[in-house]
Amino acid sequence: MGGIGDGGGRVSGGRSVNETKPHFDVPQVGATFEIMTSDYTQDVSFNSGFGALQTPVHMFTAALICGCAAPDIDKPFRYLDIACGNGLTLALLADAYPHGEFVGVDINPAHINEAKERANTASLKNVTFIESDIADLKPTDFDVFDYGALGGAYAWLDEGRRKAARDFVASVLRPGGLFYVDYSAQPGMAQTAPLYRLLQRLSAEEEGDSATRLTKAATKLDDLRKAGAVFFKKHPIAAARLESILRNPAEDEAHEVLNFQGYGLWSADVIEDFRGSGFSYAGNCGLHHNLPELSPSASMLKGHQSLPTPLSELFFDVAWDVAQRKDLYVKDGGGEVVSFLSQLAEMPVLAMPDALHKEQRANLAKRLPSSVLDGQVCDAIERVAPEARTFGDLVEELKRREFGDGAIEDALKQLLAMRLLTIGASFAGKAVLKGGGYRMISPLNAMLLEEDLNKEQARPFSSPVVGSRVLLPLKDRLYLAVLLGLPPEKAWAQLGRLSSLFRGANNETLSVGEFSGTVDRTLENFERVAAPELVRLGILETVLV
Repeated sequence: MGGIGDGGGRVSGGRSVNETKPHFDVPQVGATFEIMTSDYTQDVSFNSGFGALQTPVHMFTAALICGCAAPDIDKPFRYLDIACGNGLTLALLADAYPHGEFVGVDINPAHINEAKERANTASLKNVTFIESDIADLKPTDFDVFDYGALGGAYAWLDEGRRKAARDFVASVLRPGGLFYVDYSAQPGMAQTAPLYRLLQRLSAEEEGDSATRLTKAATKLDDLRKAGAVFFKKHPIAAARLESILRNPAEDEAHEVLNFQGYGLWSADVIEDFRGSGFSYAGNCGLHHNLPELSPSASMLKGHQSLPTPLSELFFDVAWDVAQRKDLYVKDGGGEVVSFLSQLAEMPVLAMPDALHKEQRANLAKRLPSSVLDGQVCDAIERVAPEARTFGDLVEELKRREFGDGAIEDALKQLLAMRLLTIGASFAGKAVLKGGGYRMISPLNAMLLEEDLNKEQARPFSSPVVGSRVLLPLKDRLYLAVLLGLPPEKAWAQLGRLSSLFRGANNETLSVGEFSGTVDRTLENFERVAAPELVRLGILETVLV
């Protein structure tokens, strides 16, 4: 962890504020259903992470970059998350969008119980969790949705359930609504899929819960790898994946490996399947993949965009050996498409500190010679964006400087795709009180801060300004807790074994007294650097003391 005397100043997963981007530091029609409760891994829980690419603001941004109209995120909307896991993503989104309604569905009762408990404790009134098999969902039980997602689990479903999921979403998503789905894909899974299949067969012969059985199977297979198995010599990606399976939490890997269907999906098949259910492929939620000028090897993909969409995406997958697809679909029948600049006009513009700095853009432009990141329009945006309230304000100022619509649109698309500029979900606040105090606005964030102080990895906090989550590393959470009134001695006790990560200026081990004294002396620096940014992001608010 290193010395703690600098007082923090970071609001991301190990990266400074200045380095961060918006998230702060991507079948057979007549098939019958099997009983999923006998096949799907439910005996161990999956530690759900945050689905950054399935947030409404990210899907909204992706749709605009790809030329699609997107449902408003600054007005009431409804959002459906299929296979929501333990509901962490939905809880954070419900907190970030109090004007939205969120519904999560998962087959695992332990996941749903955890999700409900978190929502109740955080007093979230706009999120509902439902325990159900995808095959049992009935459209008549749901009101219409504007956004939907199926993150991570699509490749775990049998063909019948994949079709059931598509048809169900088509029935409950409004025309023009957006749906995000990610899945394990070919050809990138070519080495890993046989490994998964072998682990499934080996695990079936072991005893214990799913995590235990997978660990035993992976250990046996790893012994074979160490003995010089030719498969692993010829397939280093599979060898590395086996090692990661043994290194990662066994419960999480049991869900990934033991639920995996077949040998990975081909994007062309998925696109055509969704087309059959009434969806059009909108684009890639890995934003920069939608703009050829942001490819370092644009010549490699020359001509692929003239192909029909399924073939074009296959071309892309082969070019980059894609193993994980992050697709965005639009429900057919949405009406006229509004122009990029028109739909963007009323949205808040968010420029992260120093993200637009010319030196950073120049370094990116060297790797992306077809981009305009180092051009005059982006230079002007760097100067204008910090003072602009909306994208409409920004565009009007650029027009006054005699830049044309086409040049402005190209620059904004590229800056958004590279996350140097962000569409906000609400307007940013300002820290205006000097010598005042702070408090956490959200009960959910306050709860997460208290719960997660003994976790080493960066942890998420809801931000209504970015419409997503902000990742705070352990050091920042420590200073934030103390800033909000937790005595350093109690923080030390809550850290538990992690207290050993905090050391003095010469990397010496600290006593509780030395730790407390150092935190007290350096807290002012955290308050000066990080607290105003957390206020701007809607996580803290200033109060009189």
